[in-house]
Amino acid sequence: IDTERVDTFLGPQTTSFSRGTTAGAVNIVSKKPSDEFELKLDGDFGFFEDGGDLFGSSSFVANLPILEDGLLSARIVGFVDATEGFIEFFDPSVENNLREERFGGRISLRSQPTEDLTLDFQAGYTRAEFDAQRQVSLDVLNSTGEFLNFGDPGGKDVNDDVLLRFG
Repeated sequence: IDTERVDTFLGPQTTSFSRGTTAGAVNIVSKKPSDEFELKLDGDFGFFEDGGDLFGSSSFVANLPILEDGLLSARIVGFVDATEGFIEFFDPSVENNLREERFGGRISLRSQPTEDLTLDFQAGYTRAEFDAQRQVSLDVLNSTGEFLNFGDPGGKDVNDDVLLRFG
């Protein structure tokens, strides 16, 4: 959401992006705040054809010039999307527990007090909650051929990501 460009770098890129980028790197650059007012809303929803499960997503982008002449501008981005899952198990007795919900946002601030000085700040948060239970058939280990359920080792199916960037 709100992407300015995507840069791809063939590996190795150890000088630019640290030693963990031997295969290359992908850099996603988000749009920066500007002096122009902008408001964008987007959304869609629907049902999967076979199972009738619901999916949907929505997002918004607001660019707000707070102080004139580039002294302070803000860009606010938010999103939410959800799906009930789209995988059909070959055993009808197994429940389809693949629900996933994601939501998050980002705020960017930019100040250009002079032509030679630009101050950028960005903070973001994303949360993903899912019910993707790991269900597999282990005929070798389980002579009855029943499904074994491997729950999340951490006891919860949630991922939280926080981003802070100064530039």
